[in-house]
Amino acid sequence: MKYVRDKDTGEVCELDFDSREGVFIVVSYNDATGITKKTTYDNLDDLTKYWEDYEEPKGYWYYDTTCGRVEKLDHNEDKEIDSSIGNCFETREEAEKAVEKLKAFKRLKDGGFGFVELRAPNYGSSDIITIKACCPWTSKNIDDLRICFGGEE
Repeated sequence: MKYVRDKDTGEVCELDFDSREGVFIVVSYNDATGITKKTTYDNLDDLTKYWEDYEEPKGYWYYDTTCGRVEKLDHNEDKEIDSSIGNCFETREEAEKAVEKLKAFKRLKDGGFGFVELRAPNYGSSDIITIKACCPWTSKNIDDLRICFGGEE
């Protein structure tokens, strides 16, 4: 079944094509009374002036910010997740990767990891250069840095 959404009202309706008549048919249903509106369009250009493709939401994965547990939220559940903070993912794997990055970042922060500026002579010149370095530098920090920043597209 193909669905379309009214560009002005946001109403979602079913779309069909009557091959005998050669017209597109947009049908609106009411659960209690059945068909409430049936509109025909002679061509695709007329149809797309008022309607756009619509795909039913499939739900998404998120992590519980209180404990880091990854959970699935279906589109019809009555629970709000703030997607503006980057906590909504299409797959469980993406959500789990985000949790692992947060844990790695916390380990770096708790371990005193940070960036410091070092001033050093520029060999072969009288100039002094500034270098930003990571501190403290441990093998665990390198692993956590790879989790946080490595392999991103």
